[in-house]
Amino acid sequence: MRHRLLLTLAAIALLTTTIPLLAQGQEHDHGVRLLAFGSEEMAYIRLPGGTFVWPQSEVLGGSRPRVILDFPGINNWNEAYLPTGGGDIIRRIRTYLHNDEARLRVVLDLAEPPQHYALSLSYETDPQGAEITVSAIPLDH
Repeated sequence: MRHRLLLTLAAIALLTTTIPLLAQGQEHDHGVRLLAFGSEEMAYIRLPGGTFVWPQSEVLGGSRPRVILDFPGINNWNEAYLPTGGGDIIRRIRTYLHNDEARLRVVLDLAEPPQHYALSLSYETDPQGAEITVSAIPLDH
């Protein structure tokens, strides 16, 4: 119980504090990163400023389990393809900007089918943009 409380407090602290994302030595107002707290992994997606619209989402199982998030209204994303990750749950985070549709697609590749995890999606906005958090916790089998 105490460890879970500490993990929760650490997650809240990260959600309420914007950590600048660095790419090639320059600060950007957008990007992705993956953090782990014990058995929980959190993918952070920092979107550029503007009006935040809740993403369309899809969770797929099968031989290539993944979470797909489509954010409409995004037309500024320098990292057209940015594979990151390497966690035990979230193996990789991929992004692709569909310029013709002003839509950013974020794909979280999972290690196992989604029924093995409790997945949650939350967000926080500020004048510079929005930070979306996807949390994945393994379920006891």
